Amino acid sequence: TLGVSSNRVDAPELEKTDNTKEGVVCALVVLTLVGVLTAAGLYMSFWPSDMDGDDSGSTAMAMDDRLCQGIQCADAAERLRAIMKPDEDPCHNFYRFVCGNYKDPSGQMLAQMDAEMYASLAKVLKAATFPPTGQSATEKAAALYDACTRVRAGEVDDTAALAQLMKDVGLTATTYGSADAADKMVMLFFQYNLVGPLELSLMDTRMHRGKRVLRLALSPAHLAWFGKRGEASASFYPRHLGPFGLAATSSEAADMAGAVIGAENEAMEELLIQSHHGEQHGDFIHMAPDLNRLAPCTSQGVWEAFISKYSGNMYGYEDEVL
Repeated sequence: TLGVSSNRVDAPELEKTDNTKEGVVCALVVLTLVGVLTAAGLYMSFWPSDMDGDDSGSTAMAMDDRLCQGIQCADAAERLRAIMKPDEDPCHNFYRFVCGNYKDPSGQMLAQMDAEMYASLAKVLKAATFPPTGQSATEKAAALYDACTRVRAGEVDDTAALAQLMKDVGLTATTYGSADAADKMVMLFFQYNLVGPLELSLMDTRMHRGKRVLRLALSPAHLAWFGKRGEASASFYPRHLGPFGLAATSSEAADMAGAVIGAENEAMEELLIQSHHGEQHGDFIHMAPDLNRLAPCTSQGVWEAFISKYSGNMYGYEDEVL
């Protein structure tokens, strides 16, 4: 499919994870909030035992003296109770469950808390180990994190977690048209460093009436691969449809492969608007002059970042792109 390079190892079929989806979400958050979980545990221990309606007494009076003794403990429990929002479902939104009633006029504290919690999550998951099969919810979270980091590093990834990532970003054959194919290729490249067969590269820029003219083309390597796609498509695409639950020999796989090829051809008809023979390397260079039409959802900032990246930072964000 678009977004999967031709040398990617076949991905095994996805495990049935419907029953563990909430578990994975909870595992991610629990790993992130180790410190907050400790506080939450303390709070639950401090929760008054007579919750059937008598809320007129103070927190300290309602507590079991065996669990919380002294004014410091009572004060801490009161602060926790004021911050937590116990009517929230912790599996749906653990942040709101732990500190849903926390108020900070500046918002800086919450932003700092988010940053620290996500940093903690990355640290814990990076150090986690997991078996290839029979994973627990926590191990599935670690496997997904490992897949994402390997994709960002440009390594080949053959785990089921990568296939789930593709589905999460809408990378399916049935959703592709010419414009949103270009949008998704750009989005996957910038957010996940996932380079597709239609990799764009900056070939040339020049000034025209005070504006920078952007000339994009397919990279020679990917262009050569695309030229051979017609010969390989009959066998290449069905082999890579396992993550979508389709056997390579099934009629559904053949239909899906046909849909992929049709979407590619539609996108290429838009992208390959002009062509000329490359003078230096003998490669055919194909032009895409109207990026706003090809990728209407891609922001100006994304294209500016693209220009800066592929020009070796020769051109900056101050350049106005035509």
